[in-house]
Amino acid sequence: MATRTDIEQRFWQRFAGRYDRFIARTLRDSYARLFELLHQHLHPEDRVLEVATGTGLIALAIAGQVKEVEAVDLAPEMIRVAQEKQERMQTANVRFSVQDICDLRFDPGAFDVAIASNVLHLLFYPEQALQEMGRVLAPGGRIIVPTFCHGEDIRTHFLSRVMGLAGFKARHRWSYGQFCQW
Repeated sequence: MATRTDIEQRFWQRFAGRYDRFIARTLRDSYARLFELLHQHLHPEDRVLEVATGTGLIALAIAGQVKEVEAVDLAPEMIRVAQEKQERMQTANVRFSVQDICDLRFDPGAFDVAIASNVLHLLFYPEQALQEMGRVLAPGGRIIVPTFCHGEDIRTHFLSRVMGLAGFKARHRWSYGQFCQW
């Protein structure tokens, strides 16, 4: 029987080579806005953890404005693609590693900011992921979790179902209000 990590890893392993093209084609405007918002909330002295980094889009985009970035993903192929991009960009303050969002190998208080972008709705145990991010934050640290709210209306719910057919299986279809309450 496949474990949670097997199921989560299997899809992302296969999707790694197409991920950047998918984001550029379908979520370009959303990511542009996300980068604007992140730049408003990050500081030069910040030590940042990005979980579910994928191909490192966010980690590499914010590297120039923070002290350091640790970026982790469950899928080794995603990390391989991210490291290739990092090498081309010659970005020295980002470290990529294969880790489980629900079992991070960092000391308590290691980071000022933790980012989990567009992943909580896909996780079997988003509560556990948030607890882990909270555990590794320094006192007064910030968690940033932009998340798709697939339960906002019939249109978003339908799109979520269609995306599930492509492998992006939402395990949580929160409305904005439900997500905030959660």
